[in-house]
Amino acid sequence: MNLGQMFLVMLALIMLSTFLLSLYTNLMGQMDISVRNLYFSQAVKIAENEFQKYEAWIIGQVLTFYQVYDTLRSGIDLEPVNIEGTAYHVNISSHLTNSIGINVFTPTSDYQRIDVRVRIVSGNREFYVGENHSALSMVLSRLELEPL
Repeated sequence: MNLGQMFLVMLALIMLSTFLLSLYTNLMGQMDISVRNLYFSQAVKIAENEFQKYEAWIIGQVLTFYQVYDTLRSGIDLEPVNIEGTAYHVNISSHLTNSIGINVFTPTSDYQRIDVRVRIVSGNREFYVGENHSALSMVLSRLELEPL
């Protein structure tokens, strides 16, 4: 084997190792994206469950529109939900708003926005779904029938 052939073999080994390292890095990146997507989807399901709970309480007349607001206006932290070793810490708050969800400061508003923020703790990793400026939100309207 002469010097030129040896150089080509070394070059092939370097290219193969570079290819394998970049393939490994890309696969790990894709796996991390998939895991984050799984956590995010679970957090959205938990938030949707909370939204449906408060809607059902209002429709079923367990709580009135303003009782829900009074309960949630200062924010409440729920018990952490543990799913397969991952803890989902949920915070819920409510604000009186207009019909499109912008905060108003009138105590007789017919709309309120319920905001849900989820902090996900899995091992030594921590993720947030819904921040102060971009929480998972739903606008509720006060719908009451007047007696005839």
